[in-house]
Amino acid sequence: MNIDPGSSISIEIANKWVVDCIENHKDCRPPSKTTATQEGTILPTRVIRILNNDDLRLVSGASPGRYTILSYCWGRPQEFATTIDTIKSSRAGFKTHQLPKTLRDAVELTRSLGVEYLWIDALCIIQDSPDDKEIELQEMPSYYRNAYLTICAGGSSCDDGFLTTKSAHCDDHLGMGIPRDLLNIPYFAPNGEIDDIFFREENPYSLSDEPVSKRAWTFQERILSPRVLTYGGRMLWQCTTTQKSAGGVQDRSFDTRSTSGREIKLGLAEMQKHSAQMTVKGKNNVKTGTKSQLKAARDYSLWYNAVEEFCERDITFPQDKLPAIAALAKEFASALKDEYVAGLLKADFLRGLLWSTWPNLDVQKPNKWRAPTWSWASVECSITYSRLPPLSATELAKITKIEYTPTSGSFPYGEVTAGAVEIQAPVFSFDLEVMTDTLRKQYMMPAPQDSMEWRKLMLNPAKGGLGSNEDWKLKVDSIFLILLAEPISTDPDEDGGNGENGDDDVDEISDDEKIGLLHGLVLTPIEGEGEDGTYERVSSFSNLRVKGYLNLRKQEKTVRIV
Repeated sequence: MNIDPGSSISIEIANKWVVDCIENHKDCRPPSKTTATQEGTILPTRVIRILNNDDLRLVSGASPGRYTILSYCWGRPQEFATTIDTIKSSRAGFKTHQLPKTLRDAVELTRSLGVEYLWIDALCIIQDSPDDKEIELQEMPSYYRNAYLTICAGGSSCDDGFLTTKSAHCDDHLGMGIPRDLLNIPYFAPNGEIDDIFFREENPYSLSDEPVSKRAWTFQERILSPRVLTYGGRMLWQCTTTQKSAGGVQDRSFDTRSTSGREIKLGLAEMQKHSAQMTVKGKNNVKTGTKSQLKAARDYSLWYNAVEEFCERDITFPQDKLPAIAALAKEFASALKDEYVAGLLKADFLRGLLWSTWPNLDVQKPNKWRAPTWSWASVECSITYSRLPPLSATELAKITKIEYTPTSGSFPYGEVTAGAVEIQAPVFSFDLEVMTDTLRKQYMMPAPQDSMEWRKLMLNPAKGGLGSNEDWKLKVDSIFLILLAEPISTDPDEDGGNGENGDDDVDEISDDEKIGLLHGLVLTPIEGEGEDGTYERVSSFSNLRVKGYLNLRKQEKTVRIV
């Protein structure tokens, strides 16, 4: 395994991967209809033009061409950045050596690959202009989709760089990028000569452990890019068609977070491929029992998986929660032909409300309001959608009104300034202690294996600490709002089975005897407004077994959640 990412051999390998992808991978959405050696695509609003080894210039309105994008962790405020005051001097020209090490390496790699232009957020977006940020945020999907290559620097800071090795070189093979921790076994070659086989201890590479994989903004950058070349513990190539590394263990199935991200990437590409044939209409977008229902379930599950992965990541500025996934949200909404509302997709809105903060009921919220309580963007913690009912679940709730005010009138995927939803649905409440205990038990055990909950438990068993919600209590006048129900024919204790005897059996049973697994929200009244039906979301519940659940429709109430 070559451990020197800046060596000519490594650059040659990287170039081979890119050219092979563009010329031969029909599913990788090449940046243009031309080949890798010809002119590329329309450039972003601003790009850095690489004039020579040390001379750079910020340009706008350039002719179509090829460009790379740098995905990286800032790690600190960017001292050399484009602002309203500096944009004129940047257009006049600046030097490569003025940039932090990671940015310098991106320039060097781009030039070595024979590409003239480079896009870096700190330099190509006017950092102190809200208007420019708003405009550029809308263009992020096309910028990443059309890039010749996305260069991903794995380090935690812009000062780390990525083209210099962090491992010791072999003293006997200087300049060859061979690591020092090698062992060798002599063997007889076919020609009768004695030669050596070099090997090292197995060292599986986990992309999700890289600092760049723990940052919120870089998540959508990786998903939206058809080609990503990551420089971390090793040089890793990922495109829509394949993934490979420059040596080392190739099996990455153990890296569940990275694997999940790749599944989202491939799933979104497939959705976009068939988006022209997709239609979204009717309840839950599809008819019960059809193949299209199964496809819709998979498609929306991809979005929910994306939200789960995104919320696992760190973000420096709390108000960036929605903007940091806005580009990806735009792509999902477009592929699903759906409308996006403060983190949720409108056609599957009821299920979208059922995110959970397992295993914590007492959740942390940002100091400054950034989203209505019914949106996952309102909390400062990881979330899960692993307890959702199927698309075929019976809807017991009706959305009567959705109100939200995006900060940008032209781009509804970013920050919001207000939001509320009105729902007409069955409501019930009982003894406060019993309600509290019911929720504690639901948040005690994880969902089925392979869910995000299980993965978190395996990575950090202490995080699921049973009894961690012992001090949590519901507020007075809290209610359970029922959104969806999964019908079960009879009580399993009465028929000796699992209670799932088919739809025919359900039809033959009276409403008083029908059992359902209920899914919904736990709401608490806004102080001074509860009598008017205004609440905030505090939790969700799932699989609550209730006999005669259809009779709960008699307890319908219209509530407003803010």
